[in-house]
Amino acid sequence: MSKMIPEDLKVIWAKSGDGCGHSLVCHMLDVATVVEAILDAEPPTTLLWAARQFGFEPGTAQRWLAALAGLHDFGKAIPGFQAKWDEGMRRVQTQGFRFTPTSCAQTKHDLATAALLGKELHALAASEPHWLQHSILAISAHHGYPFLPVEINQGKPVSEHAEWAHVRRAILRLYWQAIAPGGFPGAVSCALSRR
Repeated sequence: MSKMIPEDLKVIWAKSGDGCGHSLVCHMLDVATVVEAILDAEPPTTLLWAARQFGFEPGTAQRWLAALAGLHDFGKAIPGFQAKWDEGMRRVQTQGFRFTPTSCAQTKHDLATAALLGKELHALAASEPHWLQHSILAISAHHGYPFLPVEINQGKPVSEHAEWAHVRRAILRLYWQAIAPGGFPGAVSCALSRR
């Protein structure tokens, strides 16, 4: 898969380390694959329960849950996070990405996921808005902290150059094409509002 990823997407890293680290899109796919494998061990009743709770079509719960889990680090594709590792930032700069002090001020990738994922994911998944909002809140809380609306409103990088939004969109589209969960969730807002 890595050979099929364009270089300008591959340089956006999720995990630092020797050499080039590990790209964000590959990390997202890795997480989705692991979640899907874990869910393989669950009895069918668990997946039927998840389908009812999340508003998935029967038979799609496993893939949808895996796809959502893989999105947890989407917010790492921001200047502030990419500037955290010098070697990684230099590689990103070779692909024409610009870093400014203002755009680098926001470094929290989980908060950026909460602030940036909704519009992009809605364009791909066309899900019910309340379902999408609750799902993104859950995904972005993967470090244990659910963000408040006022925090989410401040989660976008300020004055970032256009190439950042472009690369996030391209990463999400590549990821979504590879994962391809079927159907469109939507009944979840009813289940969530009863709690």
